[in-house]
Amino acid sequence: MKLLKLLLTFLVTINSYAINVELVARADEYGSFNLPETSFISNSTIQNSSSGAISFNFATLYNEEVRMGLWIQNVLHPNGKTLYLAQSGNYISDPSLNDRGDITFVVYNEFDFIGLFLYDFKSDSLTKVMAPDSSTLISIANPRINNNQDILFRAGYKSGEKAVVIYKSGELQTIVSDKNSEISYLFNANFIDGDNIALKVREGSSLSDSSPDSLRVYKGENSFERVNYDNDYSEESTFSDFNNSLGSHFSSKYMAFIAKMKSGKRVLVRQLGNRYEIIATEGEGGIKTLEYFAPAVNSKGFIAFRAINSTNKRGIFFYDGFVIREVLSEGNLVQTDASTAVIHAAKGPCFGGGLSLNSANEIVIQARIYTKYKEKALGTAVLKISL
Repeated sequence: MKLLKLLLTFLVTINSYAINVELVARADEYGSFNLPETSFISNSTIQNSSSGAISFNFATLYNEEVRMGLWIQNVLHPNGKTLYLAQSGNYISDPSLNDRGDITFVVYNEFDFIGLFLYDFKSDSLTKVMAPDSSTLISIANPRINNNQDILFRAGYKSGEKAVVIYKSGELQTIVSDKNSEISYLFNANFIDGDNIALKVREGSSLSDSSPDSLRVYKGENSFERVNYDNDYSEESTFSDFNNSLGSHFSSKYMAFIAKMKSGKRVLVRQLGNRYEIIATEGEGGIKTLEYFAPAVNSKGFIAFRAINSTNKRGIFFYDGFVIREVLSEGNLVQTDASTAVIHAAKGPCFGGGLSLNSANEIVIQARIYTKYKEKALGTAVLKISL
């Protein structure tokens, strides 16, 4: 297996930089690699940790039923394994990992959440830490875990209330709720710098796009700092709009996000405290369009993001604190278990979902691949880019 892993490592040179691209898994209708024989990956965001663990959700055929599964790879399971297989009709959220490789995810269906799960790396065990009961909580979305095994998520209640909640030591703590008369909507939240919480908030009483939006960092229940805001909040703002999802991480003091300037140009922004800097601008530096997926930021403040380049090809870009470079793009060749393959999609985008970046500067993504000369589709590859 070690020899096969070496064979699956492929060097790609882009803009005079050598990078390492490794096949982690491949999902296909027949003959998947490191996954059940018949597997599919759709809009999953592949997640990784600083310890090198990787996890994502996928679909497979089991007893002639389509079932969703949660896959992990770590030092205990170097070839990967299906950690959890959901019942037919149930769905699995994107997972979240901490530095050790502990994992959290939610299982849900159209009507309710089935459970909030925690995989403990040290004991190599999976536990359902929350299940539906007689309480008014009916939905859990976008779970995130930090190194204390605190689990952050967006909660929905029978009353219609939405709140950002932390599950900590068996107890629920509400950080902020849209019952607050000054808030009309709470977007998905992420940890930042330990157990602090970053999110976009629509302020006021209206859901209209003309309502003011702000980026907030919460340091406890209802205790927050408004670190940035749009032109609807203050005419002094540089920005007219923010994308809904922010890039932040418990290991980093930085956040990254995509915003629209008053000029109409969309930009990638890195923020530290109240200070921000524009990292990339559409139409400049080889970037035609910034895609809407949230950028990923690591402990060093480095950023990975998706964009369409000046030749109209989708690509994966990396900012190392000094320069931006394109590290993988549509049309690049990668070595797989099946053959040399090309990143390509006959219809739609070749890259799917968001992307993740750890402190070792490893980016994990998924990409649709074909044989080298595009005669045959080879399914979806999960790739690790080492910089």
